[in-house]
Amino acid sequence: MVSNDASDTVGAVNPTVRGEAAQEDSMEGGKQTFELTWRAKWLADGAKAIEQMAKALESEATRLRELAATGIELADVVEDDYASLTTNDPEVAAKYEFEPVDEEEEEEDGTTQGYDTKLVEKPPYVTPETPHDVIDIARLRVAIQRLRDDGYVVMDGGCCPSCNWADINNLYPDAVNVVQFNDQCLEAAFGAMEPTPEWRGYLEAAEDNEDDGERRSDEWLNHWGDDEHPAEQRPGMLSYSLWIQHAGDAARAVEIMRGAGLDAVWDGDEDTAIEVRPRAGADGVISHGAVDLAGETEAGAVSHEAASSAP
Repeated sequence: MVSNDASDTVGAVNPTVRGEAAQEDSMEGGKQTFELTWRAKWLADGAKAIEQMAKALESEATRLRELAATGIELADVVEDDYASLTTNDPEVAAKYEFEPVDEEEEEEDGTTQGYDTKLVEKPPYVTPETPHDVIDIARLRVAIQRLRDDGYVVMDGGCCPSCNWADINNLYPDAVNVVQFNDQCLEAAFGAMEPTPEWRGYLEAAEDNEDDGERRSDEWLNHWGDDEHPAEQRPGMLSYSLWIQHAGDAARAVEIMRGAGLDAVWDGDEDTAIEVRPRAGADGVISHGAVDLAGETEAGAVSHEAASSAP
């Protein structure tokens, strides 16, 4: 359980755990409901000037108007900078990568189970009959979405474990099942952000001109966080193990990750992180090891007990 004392960031529009407002029946008038969670966090991340901040906010405002023009609606009042967007149009949902909302089962007392994992007796996890992606970073995205669909609070990204656990306790004080990893962990496991192929070619074309190369490098950095034309990407394959902190049902989380094609392992100790291993290291050998959550650990991981007591 997360202490009561205590986002591969891919942009402002990012699927995440649904709140109570999204726990309504998913079938309205026989139509499937699709959902996406929009968040305001990171909107101006990386800006070096007020004008850059303004452009980032204007870009997101334009995107929201585009969504509204298709009939997408706001499900409930925006809370803590998180908003639930919904549509019943499958084509619109596919275009903007909305996820279907599973129909909830109704209890005898008229309440719904929804995503309250304390009330739901879950069956063994069954891997969906769809192929998973072949690169690790894509498998991780699939795993994150499946974890969220299963009711887990997932923090993917963020500056450090302390901030992640603090955000979890502030935003999801009743959370039961949690997995979280920060940007330090991602960078240690996958490597630093790098240019997309298009930007790589643009940057390499100026390698022999120092001034032009510096100008293009600044351009690249200024385009970080662009949802329509991404400038940066995480390397696709794990080079080292990714360590994932957790609370609640870690065994099920491992099943879900493995079902998405990740080589996830856990030794059963609640104070030990889940390890997602690379298929093979540079020498062809996979390194095994456990990370103790009782104190500082590899890739900047610390325990949620330590995080909750951090100043």
